[in-house]
Amino acid sequence: SEDISDRKTMAEQIRNLAITDELTGLYNRRGFAAAANQELSRASLDGTQLALLFLDMDRMKQINDTQGHMVGDQALKSVASLLQMTFRDPSINGRWGGDEFVVLVPAELLGSPTKLLEVLERNLETINSTGARPFELSLTLGIAHFDPLDPLDLEQLVKIADAEMYRQKRKHAAAGATSGPNQNSPLRD
Repeated sequence: SEDISDRKTMAEQIRNLAITDELTGLYNRRGFAAAANQELSRASLDGTQLALLFLDMDRMKQINDTQGHMVGDQALKSVASLLQMTFRDPSINGRWGGDEFVVLVPAELLGSPTKLLEVLERNLETINSTGARPFELSLTLGIAHFDPLDPLDLEQLVKIADAEMYRQKRKHAAAGATSGPNQNSPLRD
């Protein structure tokens, strides 16, 4: 019976490795997709509105090129900490790939986009001001909304949020990389 218990424990550890990003501890793309698809199905049945956030780190290539990949890895871990600090259960956080992150959150927990941006920015400033880091985190964000009356699948939501994120990057680049009212904001919406 102990042997069976050990096998079950090992099988669970292997399953977790398959769905978890090794560096950040967040869901990897596969794990996020499985959890998000399950949540989208549930939301379709019970009428819950959701939002998918697509976040991209700004200047990640520059961090890697000028300070090395170990510092770049620390930056990725810092974004994971930011997401875990900002979006708790029942939100689903994941690393989509490279320097891109995704969050699926119930719309009622999201509040207004302005409120969300304020909380994210405050938490990002906290992370940037704690610890001696040779970089400052900056993110660009795109949001897609899931309406159970007109449901989109995960692929469609990611495509919309990703396009919105790139629209925000272009908008801020055209404006001289400013960030609206707070010119020094580390978060671009």
